[in-house]
Amino acid sequence: MDLKNISQEFVSWFAGIGFKLAIIIGLTIVALIIVRMITKRFVKIYVDKHAKDVEMQKRAETLGKMFNYFLVLTVFSVSLMLVLDLFGVKLGPLLAAAGVVGVAIGFGTQHLVQDLLNGFFIMLDDEIREG
Repeated sequence: MDLKNISQEFVSWFAGIGFKLAIIIGLTIVALIIVRMITKRFVKIYVDKHAKDVEMQKRAETLGKMFNYFLVLTVFSVSLMLVLDLFGVKLGPLLAAAGVVGVAIGFGTQHLVQDLLNGFFIMLDDEIREG
């Protein structure tokens, strides 16, 4: 292969899949930056509101990290599905299989998830506090 054929193939690939892939990656990066800015802003507002209470500040930072993790996971999941669709993977059977596996894992770990949600709401409602 000569350089001209390679460059033509690259241009045709980039015009098709490559450009869409670059857009998905760019939007993912922008979404992650926005998520981080939003969670930091909410935590800062809450910490400034309760400047005298150190426990409330710790609680706000913990909840902010949990919320940030959830949003980052959501952004990555959506981006992964878009990339898989771009490469021709059928998402219907994949999502159906993921749903079945999710239900099976949910039954197996329901107490773990229940404890996680209970802990989240205990922190959110400020039901338990040291001192």
